[in-house]
Amino acid sequence: PRVDKFPIKMDQSLPARLFGIVDLSTLGLNANSFRFGCLTLESERYVCIREELPDGTIQVCIVELQNNNNITRRAMKAESAIMNTHHNIIALKARNDGGSGHFVQVYNLDNK
Repeated sequence: PRVDKFPIKMDQSLPARLFGIVDLSTLGLNANSFRFGCLTLESERYVCIREELPDGTIQVCIVELQNNNNITRRAMKAESAIMNTHHNIIALKARNDGGSGHFVQVYNLDNK
């Protein structure tokens, strides 16, 4: 059974029950990154967050929701990231350095 750590007030007549499972800001993540375009949720397993550090460097933080909210941080110039639901594989989207357009890179994090 799940415990409602962060209950959300809802109209009881709705067919779904929503509740929070983690407060990301308590994990040491930058709350300014909790917005559309910087955060992705992949099923019940991963949250990926693009964080810009005070010195201007960019890192991708992977929160493993089913592994005691373990956080992996990697320096990557990605605009957004998403994890595979079954394997430790990440897909990154970034802008081309010299021109217009974007590219996608896919990495198996177990091999890096």
